[in-house]
Amino acid sequence: MSVPQRARERHRELVDQIRHHDHRYYVLDAPEITDHKYDALFRELKVLERDYSELETPDSPTQRVGGAVAEGFPEVRHEAPMLSLQSIHDETELREFTDRMEREIGREDIEYCLEPKFDGLSVELVYEQGRFVRGATRGNGEVGEDITSNLKRIRGGFLPPKLKRVHVPGRLAVRGEAVMPIASFDRMNRDLLERGQEAFKNPRNAAAGSLRQLDSGVAASRPLAVLAYDILVWEEGPVPRPETQSGVLRALGELGFLVAPERPIKRPAGVFDSPGRAVEGRLEPWWEIGRGAEEVLNYHRRVIKARDRFAVELDGVVVKLDRLADQRELGERSRSPRWAVAFKFPPGQADTTLLDIEVQVGRTGKLTPVARLDPVDVSGVKVEHASLHNQGMVQQLDVLKGDRVRIQRAGDVIPQVVAVVERRPRAKRTAWRMPERCPGCGQPVRADGANHFCSGTWSSCPAQRVERLAHFVGKGAMEIETLGKRLVEILADEDRAALNAKGLPVRTPADFYQIEREALLRVPSQPAGPPLTEREADELAKRLAAVRNRPFECILVGLNFSGVGPKRARAVAARFPDITSIQFAWAELATLIGAKHAPSLLAKLETTATQALLHDLREIGVLDDGIQPCRHSPAYEWEQETLAKAVVPMAGKDALHLPNTTKLLVTELFAANLVRRPADLFRLSKNALLTLPPRRRRPFAAKVADNFLRERDASRSVRLDRFLFALGIPHLGQHAARVLAARYGSIDGVSAAERQDLLDIHEIGEEMANSVVTFFTDDNNRADLQRLLELGVSPVWETMGESTLSGLLIALTGTLPTMKRNQAAKLIESHGGRVASGVSSRTSLLVAGDNAGSKLKKAHELGVPVASEDELLQLTRSEKTLNDLFASPA
Repeated sequence: MSVPQRARERHRELVDQIRHHDHRYYVLDAPEITDHKYDALFRELKVLERDYSELETPDSPTQRVGGAVAEGFPEVRHEAPMLSLQSIHDETELREFTDRMEREIGREDIEYCLEPKFDGLSVELVYEQGRFVRGATRGNGEVGEDITSNLKRIRGGFLPPKLKRVHVPGRLAVRGEAVMPIASFDRMNRDLLERGQEAFKNPRNAAAGSLRQLDSGVAASRPLAVLAYDILVWEEGPVPRPETQSGVLRALGELGFLVAPERPIKRPAGVFDSPGRAVEGRLEPWWEIGRGAEEVLNYHRRVIKARDRFAVELDGVVVKLDRLADQRELGERSRSPRWAVAFKFPPGQADTTLLDIEVQVGRTGKLTPVARLDPVDVSGVKVEHASLHNQGMVQQLDVLKGDRVRIQRAGDVIPQVVAVVERRPRAKRTAWRMPERCPGCGQPVRADGANHFCSGTWSSCPAQRVERLAHFVGKGAMEIETLGKRLVEILADEDRAALNAKGLPVRTPADFYQIEREALLRVPSQPAGPPLTEREADELAKRLAAVRNRPFECILVGLNFSGVGPKRARAVAARFPDITSIQFAWAELATLIGAKHAPSLLAKLETTATQALLHDLREIGVLDDGIQPCRHSPAYEWEQETLAKAVVPMAGKDALHLPNTTKLLVTELFAANLVRRPADLFRLSKNALLTLPPRRRRPFAAKVADNFLRERDASRSVRLDRFLFALGIPHLGQHAARVLAARYGSIDGVSAAERQDLLDIHEIGEEMANSVVTFFTDDNNRADLQRLLELGVSPVWETMGESTLSGLLIALTGTLPTMKRNQAAKLIESHGGRVASGVSSRTSLLVAGDNAGSKLKKAHELGVPVASEDELLQLTRSEKTLNDLFASPA
């Protein structure tokens, strides 16, 4: 399937924008947009490359991790996962949250700890015996960047090198937010401007950029602080861990950390000199305890009003259950805790025209109306589509094609239509209705509550089938990264050439494992895409004609010398006026770009290809170094591949900046006999460009085919929980899949599970249990599963011991004789048990070692059985039962 021209244009725009902002952020420390807007651009680029994998190139911003500065930091695994918070955005969602808390905790007098949500860089701080030993960025929540040296250089006592109290936990891991106070940020910017330097865009970017610089002197020179707000690890000892979130904040303050004050307190001048001013008769709120939805809403409203007068930037408030025992009882999802939410500030909005309402079909057959919009900027991001959720929402909005609508990005991420601001005049307005037949297969549509579903199945509805197949190979599932959704669509196309052993296109997940390399390479080309449009040809011709007398540093970048990027090119250009002078200054060149790169640069300058390229650049006026080109070019025959290797780097943003000049275009120009040497590129006319034929791209080049086959074969031994998620069982997410994998240990065990057995698992509710049973009793699904197993897909669960701890909630405390805590946790999960972070009335067992602390005391108070490490091992081997431990507690 060809890539639409509009998608290509947007992809080029995004790549250029992201590279520009990377340079501003990582190199100049002077970003032009917020991190939020940057993240939105990056997400949009990832979605484009996921949907049109042909757009993905090795130099795409999505193919590298972070920015250039981050490359020097070692990775470090966090002491405990640093989860994100589920976001809510209005009163209704807040009341749903508080109602759910009351329902699940079982009482109405719940206290919430209400805290400001800081807009900074989330960090982990680790202390051993009271001394700071390590700090890291959040990263992906499991692994971050080790920025210990930078954090140690924070001045002014805003990160304690040693904890204040005499009695401290043996090991303490704290989560906090690195921020730059607004007043300090303003003073720093004024100083920078007075010195003729460029100012920073906002405090959040300044703080994040400062801590991610390889030079720790940068952090030392910046007015940074870390606000602590959570305890990740508190190894028990003489001091018990706080039992409430408010107690956590107070304990952190007593240990010497900077925390959001419970009430205005005096801080060093100019740093936290903000709160204290009256807001409608009361002091500005920092954190406080609230009961019920009304007090939470009141706190949220007061923080919004006082937002501009806080000492640091905020983007919402955080609502947490105050009692840690309640938090432990509710537990976590795979990405966020169940007991806390981020109540965000109102999102940005914009008005635009609704061009049409389209219907998309998901992998479960659910039909979703999607608004196609006249593109509009919302909080710095161009929005063209927005979900309308279901027919009821469309009718409630009373929105039709042609109306003016208000768009907002929920959580500043997901676009949604929130209101109609102007209705297009019509003689008769008929409410929009879901089509009676599925747009994917034409089968009848059935209503199910507020939603509508295709009555067909994966096997009969092509739209469902593609979504299912894309989910199967996607992230968190089998992770065959080579296959983006567009390539999956090609492989699943009924009209394509035979792909698998039975001569059919891909229809089920098992078909992926029957594709052979030769078959992939025979897949016919996509339909011919359009040639260059008149506007594209005109713009390219004008740009080529205008590229003359570019700065010497741009020429150096364009020549693609090893180790000479924009920064080193600027250094060389500042010292040497032209190419010729470089050739006679090896020693000085070595000091500028390094002794490793200087010899290769000089050697490349002497090659025939480089000399021919320099000749062409002089001939057309791009390079003006005072040397007159000879009448005839050096004797050099440019080949297509060599020409592309020379021209494409030269066309880069930091070189001659020819954004549309890709390897594909150079290949086409060469094939059309329009360009045989670099100089020809700059003589192209608009008419010549318009003669280029339509573009054809093969979805599977040899390299892509090999990558796919390698990833596919590796996926045969997929982890059981990922395989369960890959099957696309409705309502079964990644976390629940891990729970089932740990409980049953094999695909046979899960597929044979009965409904009541599933309901006995804490995380599995009725809807999910019904869905799992229904999935594995469906004949088509069982046949698909059997084919996967016959083709060598063999899901594994790590130790896959017998489920002797099935249904047990087990906590750990103290130092075990032979196992570390993570090893014990792994053993418990591999035998079907679940590991709890604390002791409550729902805890089945406490495994205690030496120096056990408050958990042991609480277990005795609650009557929870206590076991040694040896007794835990006996339980896993079925040599002892839980009743034995009740009879003879440790």
